[in-house]
Amino acid sequence: MRSIGGAGTLPERVERALRALGVSEGSGVLVGFSGGADSTCLLAALSELPGLRLRVGCCHVDHGLRGEEERASEVERVLATASRLGVETALKRIPPGEIASRVSAEARSTEEVARARRYRLLAEAAEAMAFDFIATGHTLDDQIETLLMRFLQGSLVSGLKGIPARRGAIIRPLLACSRSEVLAYLRDRGLDYWEDSSNASPAFLRNRVRRELVPVVRRIFPGVDRAMGRFAREMRDIDEALDDARVLRWESRGGGLALGAEAFARAPKPLRVRSLLRLYDELGASGRIPSRFFDPVRSYRLGAPSAPRRILLRGYGAELAEEAGLVVWTPRIVATKKKGYLISVDAGIWYRIDDSLAFMVERRASSRGAVSASGPRGMVVRSRRAGDAVRLGDGTKTLKRLFNEWRVSEKDRSRLPVVVCSGSVVAVLGQALGYRDCFAPADRDGDAPVSSEFKFFFNVTGERRGHAGR
Repeated sequence: MRSIGGAGTLPERVERALRALGVSEGSGVLVGFSGGADSTCLLAALSELPGLRLRVGCCHVDHGLRGEEERASEVERVLATASRLGVETALKRIPPGEIASRVSAEARSTEEVARARRYRLLAEAAEAMAFDFIATGHTLDDQIETLLMRFLQGSLVSGLKGIPARRGAIIRPLLACSRSEVLAYLRDRGLDYWEDSSNASPAFLRNRVRRELVPVVRRIFPGVDRAMGRFAREMRDIDEALDDARVLRWESRGGGLALGAEAFARAPKPLRVRSLLRLYDELGASGRIPSRFFDPVRSYRLGAPSAPRRILLRGYGAELAEEAGLVVWTPRIVATKKKGYLISVDAGIWYRIDDSLAFMVERRASSRGAVSASGPRGMVVRSRRAGDAVRLGDGTKTLKRLFNEWRVSEKDRSRLPVVVCSGSVVAVLGQALGYRDCFAPADRDGDAPVSSEFKFFFNVTGERRGHAGR
């Protein structure tokens, strides 16, 4: 976390933070706007930065978690504040009950599911409105709460870095400002704000940490704010050092990756775990992997080359085993419900989805660059998930809507291959089962669409089908 502390008014400090985060003059910044103190402060501060001449907008996401009357009143206040500040406004709505159903289906917390859905909708709004950045109102207080929660939950080093000031297009200009400074700014400007009822609910862990734990910690350790900031910076430096220490070199082996068991045993424990985390990240494993999952890797001792195969890890979409003097990491098909699959792909290998459907990916001869050891561009082929959407030329479209347009049968909806790269849906391969195909266009970084880089082949009930995309 880069500090933006120092002298100056809050808007001046925010402007310094924006420049440090790579925001240039004339950029478009879309604020995730709840109407609470933090996001109101951020929206107002961004609106008074003549030095950067920003194009500022806001997007309000109705999560559908509270009563209709409270949510409708909140939308009215959002529109009134946005109008007073003279900023563009977008409203996004999640149907009531959708988050609860996902919590049940995905075995994740309400907070996690709501956060993921919110960021997806903010990204859609930013793209549709042509904004360059998405800004959230996270403050130093949020940073302290996050660090305390992750520390007490036994997080890995990567989690103890705290909230990043920037991740891709998402920026957090208030991260070095305290909530007391935010409130003082709002009082000086005569700006109203409100808190929704869920912020007081003890059902959410962060609320209990904020209201019960943090006051006690601050009373016992008066300098905790500065200390936690230093701690986060130290963890960030350690995390970067672990990323740079590429001691373990995984190589392709069949449908997975392997390295010498002796080299794996010699490597420091943090590097063993970090190297595996990279593989799971590229696989697109869903959910946060708990630190204890890697305990067998930390306590690993080299076995005899002639010893029988033994499983070291199994779960989160892959298996790690020791066999014949090697440590072998193999992606596995994972059932997400009663039906479903997830496969990390290497080029030139046939993968079976079910008894009647298999596929293979080949890189086109004209494409430059070698296939990485972890598969083409970290490509994952999986079944659809709730909330999946694919980017099209005129915005995004949910797979639910796409399947309805294609009239996909209920049986085939869990079978149609969905291609994911770097966490984004880049293709839906409908022709595998007699439907159409859908490919995302080239992204903003200029990467070519997956259809121009790869060919897909399918074996459907014994019949091999070529699949070349568009």
